[in-house]
Amino acid sequence: MGFGQIGQDESFAFRIHKRGSHGLGEDTPALERDIGGAIWDTLHEKYGKGPKVNLRSPDVAVIAEVLGPTTAVGVARRLWHENEVREEKEDRNIPLRVSA
Repeated sequence: MGFGQIGQDESFAFRIHKRGSHGLGEDTPALERDIGGAIWDTLHEKYGKGPKVNLRSPDVAVIAEVLGPTTAVGVARRLWHENEVREEKEDRNIPLRVSA
């Protein structure tokens, strides 16, 4: 993962979603704690200070999707989500024209 995605003053969280027959023996909270801890350690080493963790509303969420034997990892920024919600609200206020 590109640790450049998480800025020095940004909070982060790691989430994992498992589906299908994946062979991961550890439960989800243990995996999130272990992998999130490894991300924390790497960011601490990179920035020289402990990064902020925010499990409810992080600036950056690192998300792993485990689908059977395949795993995809992505990054989601809170700002992206906030912009999407704002655009949806704005779209609802657009008057609709009905043709007769």
